[in-house]
Amino acid sequence: MKKQALVTVMLISCFLAGCTDADIEDAEQALGCTYSDATNYNATAAIDDGSCVYPEPPLPTPGCMYSDALNHNPSATEDDGSCRYPVVPDPVPGC
Repeated sequence: MKKQALVTVMLISCFLAGCTDADIEDAEQALGCTYSDATNYNATAAIDDGSCVYPEPPLPTPGCMYSDALNHNPSATEDDGSCRYPVVPDPVPGC
Protein backbone atom coordinates (compact mmCIF):
# COMPACT_ATOMS: atom_id res chain seq x y z
CA MET A 1 0.00 0.00 0.00
CA LYS A 2 2.74 2.42 0.98
CA LYS A 3 4.72 1.45 -2.13
CA GLN A 4 1.72 2.15 -4.35
CA ALA A 5 1.29 5.58 -2.78
CA LEU A 6 4.97 6.39 -3.36
CA VAL A 7 4.80 5.24 -6.97
CA THR A 8 1.64 7.29 -7.51
CA VAL A 9 3.29 10.42 -6.13
CA MET A 10 6.36 9.79 -8.26
CA LEU A 11 4.25 9.23 -11.37
CA ILE A 12 2.28 12.44 -10.81
CA SER A 13 5.54 14.34 -10.26
CA CYS A 14 6.98 12.82 -13.42
CA PHE A 15 3.86 13.63 -15.41
CA LEU A 16 4.02 17.26 -14.33
CA ALA A 17 7.77 17.48 -14.99
CA GLY A 18 7.65 15.63 -18.31
CA CYS A 19 9.47 12.41 -17.37
CA THR A 20 10.15 9.64 -19.84
CA ASP A 21 9.24 5.96 -19.44
CA ALA A 22 12.85 5.28 -18.45
CA ASP A 23 12.57 7.85 -15.65
CA ILE A 24 9.45 6.11 -14.36
CA GLU A 25 11.18 2.71 -14.43
CA ASP A 26 14.15 4.16 -12.55
CA ALA A 27 11.83 5.63 -9.94
CA GLU A 28 10.02 2.30 -9.43
CA GLN A 29 13.33 0.42 -9.14
CA ALA A 30 14.56 2.90 -6.52
CA LEU A 31 11.90 1.64 -4.09
CA GLY A 32 12.55 -1.29 -1.76
CA CYS A 33 13.78 -2.36 1.64
CA THR A 34 16.82 -0.32 2.66
CA TYR A 35 17.58 -2.03 6.01
CA SER A 36 20.50 -4.44 5.66
CA ASP A 37 19.37 -6.68 8.54
CA ALA A 38 16.09 -7.49 6.76
CA THR A 39 15.72 -10.74 4.83
CA ASN A 40 14.53 -8.87 1.74
CA TYR A 41 17.17 -6.12 1.81
CA ASN A 42 17.59 -4.42 -1.56
CA ALA A 43 21.04 -2.89 -1.93
CA THR A 44 19.94 -0.94 -5.01
CA ALA A 45 16.91 0.65 -3.35
CA ALA A 46 17.27 4.35 -2.62
CA ILE A 47 13.87 4.86 -0.98
CA ASP A 48 12.52 2.59 1.74
CA ASP A 49 9.00 1.53 0.84
CA GLY A 50 8.11 -0.16 4.14
CA SER A 51 8.33 -3.68 2.73
CA CYS A 52 11.16 -4.93 4.98
CA VAL A 53 10.77 -8.40 6.48
CA TYR A 54 12.88 -9.38 9.48
CA PRO A 55 13.90 -12.91 10.50
CA GLU A 56 12.24 -14.56 13.48
CA PRO A 57 14.42 -14.67 16.59
CA PRO A 58 15.92 -18.10 17.22
CA LEU A 59 14.09 -20.43 19.57
CA PRO A 60 15.76 -21.07 22.92
CA THR A 61 17.95 -24.16 23.21
CA PRO A 62 17.20 -25.88 26.51
CA GLY A 63 19.95 -27.65 28.42
CA CYS A 64 22.30 -27.41 31.36
CA MET A 65 24.00 -24.02 31.24
CA TYR A 66 26.31 -24.41 34.26
CA SER A 67 29.92 -25.17 33.37
CA ASP A 68 30.63 -27.07 36.60
CA ALA A 69 27.92 -29.65 35.83
CA LEU A 70 28.74 -33.05 34.36
CA ASN A 71 26.31 -32.53 31.50
CA HIS A 72 27.09 -28.89 30.71
CA ASN A 73 25.79 -27.89 27.28
CA PRO A 74 27.71 -24.84 25.99
CA SER A 75 25.15 -24.23 23.26
CA ALA A 76 22.21 -24.06 25.70
CA THR A 77 20.47 -20.69 25.83
CA GLU A 78 17.88 -21.63 28.46
CA ASP A 79 18.51 -23.72 31.58
CA ASP A 80 16.09 -26.63 31.79
CA GLY A 81 17.02 -27.84 35.29
CA SER A 82 18.71 -31.01 34.01
CA CYS A 83 22.18 -30.28 35.41
CA ARG A 84 23.95 -33.16 37.13
CA TYR A 85 26.83 -32.49 39.51
CA PRO A 86 29.57 -34.80 40.76
CA VAL A 87 28.80 -36.48 44.07
CA VAL A 88 31.10 -35.26 46.81
CA PRO A 89 31.67 -38.00 49.40
CA ASP A 90 30.97 -37.21 53.03
CA PRO A 91 34.15 -36.48 54.94
CA VAL A 92 35.47 -39.34 57.03
CA PRO A 93 34.67 -38.73 60.69
CA GLY A 94 37.67 -37.78 62.75
CA CYS A 95 39.72 -36.21 59.97
